[in-house]
Amino acid sequence: MVPTQRSVTAPAPPAPPPRPVRRASTWLYAGVGVLVAAALTALARGALGDDSYISLDYARTLVEHGQWGLVPGRTANTATSPLNVWLLAAGLGLTGTVTGAVGLVLALAFAVIGAATHCLARVAAPGPVLPLAAMALLATSPLLVSTIGLETYLGVAVVVALAATAVAGRPGAAGALGGVAVLVRPDYAVPALVLLLVLWRPPLLRTRLRGLLRAGAAAVVVALPWHLWAWYELGGFVPDTFSFKTNPAAGHLPSIIAEFDALYWSRTPVAVAVVGITVVAAWVLAALAVAARLRAARTAWPRPWSPGRTAPGRLVVAFAASGTVHLAALMAINAYPQAWYYGPLVAGSALAVAVALAAGPRRVRTLAGWGTAAYCAVALAVAGQGGLPWTAADMNSNFTDPAAYLRIGHELPALVGDVSVAPPGEIGAITWGCRCDMVDQFSARADARPLLDHRYDLGGHLSRAVLRLNWRHRPDVAAPRPAYRLRYVRGADPTPAGVLHTWWVTSPQTGSPFRIVLVPAV
Repeated sequence: MVPTQRSVTAPAPPAPPPRPVRRASTWLYAGVGVLVAAALTALARGALGDDSYISLDYARTLVEHGQWGLVPGRTANTATSPLNVWLLAAGLGLTGTVTGAVGLVLALAFAVIGAATHCLARVAAPGPVLPLAAMALLATSPLLVSTIGLETYLGVAVVVALAATAVAGRPGAAGALGGVAVLVRPDYAVPALVLLLVLWRPPLLRTRLRGLLRAGAAAVVVALPWHLWAWYELGGFVPDTFSFKTNPAAGHLPSIIAEFDALYWSRTPVAVAVVGITVVAAWVLAALAVAARLRAARTAWPRPWSPGRTAPGRLVVAFAASGTVHLAALMAINAYPQAWYYGPLVAGSALAVAVALAAGPRRVRTLAGWGTAAYCAVALAVAGQGGLPWTAADMNSNFTDPAAYLRIGHELPALVGDVSVAPPGEIGAITWGCRCDMVDQFSARADARPLLDHRYDLGGHLSRAVLRLNWRHRPDVAAPRPAYRLRYVRGADPTPAGVLHTWWVTSPQTGSPFRIVLVPAV
């Protein structure tokens, strides 16, 4: 019997290992942020607000004279954002130009925003939609672009980075970023705290309290040294501008609401409406997220918190609440309405909308994406004035455009020589152009004293006690005596006596021409 041959089947080759899913690097989105900032700088380089030039004046004085003040030789405590001044000073030292300094700080801010939103997308709404939508909405907001050169975008970058660290379960790092937020502006502690409380929610109360204590300690370590130095050397733990821009006796309706119509709605209604769409959309989305969470809680136990995954609804609520609570805090102290005071509200709303857009169903996301692109195009179209590049930002409330102030500043030294001059009410760009001794409450501590005393008189017992402590080391210095004064002359206003020179300028919002005149100081 012939044995049959057994067929031997060759073993199947092992299956190739699955290809790892390629994810875009965080550095890629940081690079996209730099490109966005470069485009925005090119558009807005000639439209910086006068307060942006105040920050630049501080930065130039720091670079050239090693002194904290708006003009050389006069120490002042009116720079609200020390971090912005430090970074602008570094930019001026590296580039020597306004555009270079502002552009570098803006590039840093958008790089952080791009990287941080990408980190949030990994745990909440994977994909490129969140970082790209966030940067698009932030870069085209008419209100936010009017603050370029100031600390608003820098503050947005810090609070978004704080949100990313809180979601990652790192309260110490989040607290350190909270301290950085205070160095951006003291009131940025409010959105930073809201984000930390909403996003850092481990299941154990003991763990949560321990993490919050760690965060608070880190924030103090970062922010306290500067404020102690300012208390002893500059005469105030917080800047003097806190007293300039708040009024506890403003009446029942907070100033930030009561004066909003005169400064913005009546002058730039289209831009206000465009910004308002984002804010209302964020509030609606946050309300829907809360309603959905309450509905789910009735049918099932909440899922335990995990730093590896965060519900998009919680991020929507966190960002919307951070800006809303910040606005409520400003209303509580009766802050006057400056465009950048609404920055956390508008930025938080934009981020909430971006999260909701990224987390939606694919079909809805596609339709909403096209709508968001159209919205951003319209927003960018109304954000600036005067062609390309812009000559003024639409929601900038300055009396005239920066080019006019710079022209006056360049011509002033030949007219007055090396003497002190009082500005007409806005000091930043004129001082940058003239490099002369411009004196008012922002540059001279003695001129600030009447405003500080008035703020003290308006306060109650607790407010006065706090202000006395804040001003414990405030020095008494002699008031400067300017030789000349710049004054606005509008419409049918009578021409003051002794006019030495006249400049015709135009209001960016109304297009109405008026005069700025140089007269002897009386």
